[in-house]
Amino acid sequence: MRAHWGIENRLHWVLDVTIREDDCSISRGHAANNLACFRHIALNQIRREKTIKASVNRKQKMATMSEEVLNLIVNA
Repeated sequence: MRAHWGIENRLHWVLDVTIREDDCSISRGHAANNLACFRHIALNQIRREKTIKASVNRKQKMATMSEEVLNLIVNA
């Protein structure tokens, strides 16, 4: 039971709150599954980057404002 909630808190909650996965209304064909896959990849890349000490949400915002930060995250 605790393992389930660990996954819920570590992955799904972050996807819901920081990436706003639940707000996406795309549902045509395989688009929803494809976007979910891209979101998981993005979250994994953000978490893999360790030189910037910031939350997932903050790193995401920093990457939108700085190409250097974006390159650090993409190449992590």
